[in-house]
Amino acid sequence: MNGRAPCSDLAHDSFTHEYFVEASNDDTFAGTLAFLADYSRYSVVSFPSTQTGTTLVGELTRPSNHASVPAIIISPGTAGIEGFSFWERPWARRLRDLGYASLIVDSYMSRHSSWKNHWRIDPRTVKSRDLLDAQTYLAAQSFARAGSIGLLGRSSGGTAILAAIVDNVHAPFAVAVADYGYCQLAYGAWPGGTPAPSASIAYRTNVPLLIQVGANDTTVSPAACKALVASAHDAGVPIELVVYPNVGHRFDAGVIETPPATVQASVQRITAFIEAHLPP
Repeated sequence: MNGRAPCSDLAHDSFTHEYFVEASNDDTFAGTLAFLADYSRYSVVSFPSTQTGTTLVGELTRPSNHASVPAIIISPGTAGIEGFSFWERPWARRLRDLGYASLIVDSYMSRHSSWKNHWRIDPRTVKSRDLLDAQTYLAAQSFARAGSIGLLGRSSGGTAILAAIVDNVHAPFAVAVADYGYCQLAYGAWPGGTPAPSASIAYRTNVPLLIQVGANDTTVSPAACKALVASAHDAGVPIELVVYPNVGHRFDAGVIETPPATVQASVQRITAFIEAHLPP
């Protein structure tokens, strides 16, 4: 490795390589193993669920210092752990470098769900509840700064975030980012939302929220996201929306057709938004 910057960049931003270093008896590679462990070690944790008979599991990543830090709950897409290497774990590493703890909540492994059955776990009810349970767990940890827990998720994980913070003055989150979460629902269809007095009312939240979507997304309607945000703005709810041209669903999660500049722009926008509302 020799401390070269390109190696550091690879470990930090790679969407294709994951390393879990447990032990080695070979001193020759001690420096390399220490480098990889510093960038790629995750702790598997379990914590209580409010759903009877379920214990939630996740991957916890913390900065190297032991100070009290803000924490971000990462809400995965429907791919579950099979997609962690492309989006969730890279974000855990980025957040760690910025001074945040993070917890990837695995709603699927917690319920022993095979990949083909992930769609059966409703993000609006089950996964959103898991995020609130994760918040309760983190809030009780000494390393998590009080009142400084945020949300970051994609696809169905973004939908879960939208449900967890909708119209809830008591939502215990300081910031939320939902990449290509489902925007097509009417206000009354969100758990916690009330029936809309008019069709123009789509969404309400008191948590600072950033939504990102690809202009060519055929799973999540960019037009619906624009309407959702416009409706919120009309009611004085400051939701931010970024629509990236010429890309589709999961554009920032290992899709090789996505221009690297678009992925970089997305990462920078999310980072700036989190830091603005939840400083490290």
